[in-house]
Amino acid sequence: MGRKSQDSSHPSDYELPKAHEDWPALTAAVAKRYNREYQRESFDLPPEVEAMPVFQDWAAGRLQARIASPFWELATPKKNQHWLDLGCGLSFLIYPWREWDAFFHGQEISSVAQEALKVEDRN
Repeated sequence: MGRKSQDSSHPSDYELPKAHEDWPALTAAVAKRYNREYQRESFDLPPEVEAMPVFQDWAAGRLQARIASPFWELATPKKNQHWLDLGCGLSFLIYPWREWDAFFHGQEISSVAQEALKVEDRN
């Protein structure tokens, strides 16, 4: 059995987070954002937001590289662990799951990415 946390304001290591009641709406919102990004759809923002350096980096395609960390640097998969990736794209092909001896479960939630993968699969 796991050790309980001394601080009652933080969940212990072995407690799972409570299920969110509106999980489908949350994943739909993320899928919509992915779809818009993949389709390079523009959207209206106030001029003061577009003038911000973070927006300029995003618009130039530099933001992702500046803020993202490879997940395995934060938490390396351990033997026989199961990992879920929502919005996975091709990540099951590019990460060394066999080396980690971990199980990958992925679901692409973007309909735009799903269609792109289907087209690639047909070629």
